[in-house]
Amino acid sequence: MRWCSVILLMATNNESSKFNLLNIAGRLVRPYRKHFVILLAVSLLQSVLTASTILLIAPLTELMMAGGSEKPGRVLSALQFLAGYAGIEIGIAHLFIAFGLLTLLVGLVSVWSRYVVLKIKFFVLVDLQANTMKQFLSASYSFFSSGEVGKLLNSFQKELDKLGDTLGLLVVMLVSSFQAIIYLTIPAILFPRLTFEFLVVGAIFSMPLLLLRRWSFRFGQESTFTANQVAKILHENLTSAKLIISFGQQQASRTRYLTELILHSKAAVRFGTLTAGVNLLFVPVGSVAAIIVIYRSMGDIFSLSALATALFAFFRALPLLGNVVQAKANIDGFVPAVQQVEELQDKARSLREKRGGKRFTELKDKIEFIDVKVTYPNGVRALDGVSFSIPSRKITALMGRSGSGKTTIADVILGLTIPDDGDVYIDGEPLTSVDLQSLRRRIGYVPQEDFLFNSTIRDNLLWGSPNATDSRIRETCDLVNINDFLASRSEGLDFIIGDRGSRLSGGQRQRLSIARALVKKPSILVLDEPTSALDVDSQSRISDALKILAKEVTILMIAHRPETIAISDQVVELKEGRIESIR
Repeated sequence: MRWCSVILLMATNNESSKFNLLNIAGRLVRPYRKHFVILLAVSLLQSVLTASTILLIAPLTELMMAGGSEKPGRVLSALQFLAGYAGIEIGIAHLFIAFGLLTLLVGLVSVWSRYVVLKIKFFVLVDLQANTMKQFLSASYSFFSSGEVGKLLNSFQKELDKLGDTLGLLVVMLVSSFQAIIYLTIPAILFPRLTFEFLVVGAIFSMPLLLLRRWSFRFGQESTFTANQVAKILHENLTSAKLIISFGQQQASRTRYLTELILHSKAAVRFGTLTAGVNLLFVPVGSVAAIIVIYRSMGDIFSLSALATALFAFFRALPLLGNVVQAKANIDGFVPAVQQVEELQDKARSLREKRGGKRFTELKDKIEFIDVKVTYPNGVRALDGVSFSIPSRKITALMGRSGSGKTTIADVILGLTIPDDGDVYIDGEPLTSVDLQSLRRRIGYVPQEDFLFNSTIRDNLLWGSPNATDSRIRETCDLVNINDFLASRSEGLDFIIGDRGSRLSGGQRQRLSIARALVKKPSILVLDEPTSALDVDSQSRISDALKILAKEVTILMIAHRPETIAISDQVVELKEGRIESIR
């Protein structure tokens, strides 16, 4: 169900004529029909109760002004008839008590109605966020490497919340319109000419306000764009805090963030003022229209009770009509947010990862590259006709200068990068026919930049292998030489390592990353510069461990250090995306 498309089509004027409104409303309500039925039932009850308070205005006014001596009006006559039938005599005290109880009941039902509206909004919001996250994580890695981190973050932090608000606003429009119709129906039946004049004068007076909504889209667009920039810079500042402090660039980073924050606040203030102002001005403008109509009718045959009833109904309907106008202005302003989320969803769907059906269990023979070519979106050729094999249960090292294509080869094996041309085979099966999820579950991967979670050592090790036992964890920790560190901490495996492992040294982070890859007992181990941050002793321990592991595990290493290359069974040297030598 494409919620974003539905909302966009309902909110955008220049597109709405192309679609049937009833069809769109049906698509909108269908997934959550139960919630909307409950909401409509509550709103109907609220409207009936409020309409009852309006009906009591006329008999109350008659009894107060005339003491009941004049001929009663239609409402009072009907009440007296019903009361007489029940053997009760209606007095002004009875009507006041009934009016007070109904008014209190209307307040309670209004709170209940608000609860139902919020429940629907957040139910749908959770559903939207869960589905959007599912779509994003079903996309290939190129979706995340497109350099739009700010847009992705802001979409989840604010723009999806706007979608939830938009759905809530649609409900407000529906309910407020329904209630306003109920409130205006009473004077329309009792005093049709008076009601018609009020609607005509009110429409004339409100016309300038309706034209203001054209600015809502523009201000909403500014708010969304500037929010993207704020989220982008916030992410950069927080993730590169060490670099910022080390370079002494705190003030420059603060200034950059503050500049974008001020721009966003200005856009948000303009948008908020416009949408709130429409409602704030609509009610007094409508009130003036009501007063003018009532004033013109004072010389007519209408009784004071009739005018009081009409005026009360008009003033109860005005805030509701104002809610409708404000909700529409908000929806117009939220269209850019809806567009952005939909664009990202469409992009994620277009980049959905293609997975073969053949399940991978272990590498028995080899991984073979045949004339593989990879070109990045910026036009740079990363691999240019690469052909070589990675034998099973051997250590293969990739070496070469930065940008020679080493990491790209690892990304191709992981299915993160899809070759433009050429073929990759795993035990004779094309990589495209292999289920990537089953392949990745059997690959231990250690990236060049260690990424650890702000949790315990145990949680980080279990992240890729939730069923690993404590004995397996400790065996792996001993293999990568971090048991001494664990022994020095009273918390042991429950030591919290901080954001991205900030409470660990570079070498400790690297060893923990290697341990995380080994805990899962992989069939293939991919290491990107696995010992770059290690001291001589730790590197020697890791090298010895890798030689033992190679009897059961296929190891692919991206390496520069001679000590690491020395333990390899095969060394593939790359230069500018081509194989220079294999030895």
